[in-house]
Amino acid sequence: MKVELIIKKDIIEPYAIIYSNELTDEVSNVINKIKNNSTKLSASLKDKIYILKPKEIYLIKVLEGKLEVYDKSKQYIMNKRLYEVKEILTNNFIQISKGTIINVDYVESVEVSFSGTLKVKLKNELQDYISRSYVKKFKEYLEL
Repeated sequence: MKVELIIKKDIIEPYAIIYSNELTDEVSNVINKIKNNSTKLSASLKDKIYILKPKEIYLIKVLEGKLEVYDKSKQYIMNKRLYEVKEILTNNFIQISKGTIINVDYVESVEVSFSGTLKVKLKNELQDYISRSYVKKFKEYLEL
């Protein structure tokens, strides 16, 4: 893919135009990376609200009716529903169960567990299970 950068002093906000004869995986990935860089999500921790970039997020999970967001070392609460956040996130996020989405960039290992599920370990030591109904999609995503 060819890339061209044009610097103009009168441009207030950067924008990208992509020319292609079809929507390929490569083009989709570029679009998602650009969107991912500009997307920000707000989440709270104690009495503060933080702005998180999707690339900082390791795992998003519904627990006891609350949407919990994990980065490298902290656990936040987000006032959104899982499906709303899923729509905002890009291709490097994949749903692994009814209530959990992970960032595959932070997957450290996957191992076969009891009853046909897979256990995924993230680089920040968090672990979760990929439920059987999501295993096929997960394997396809990782091209296994």
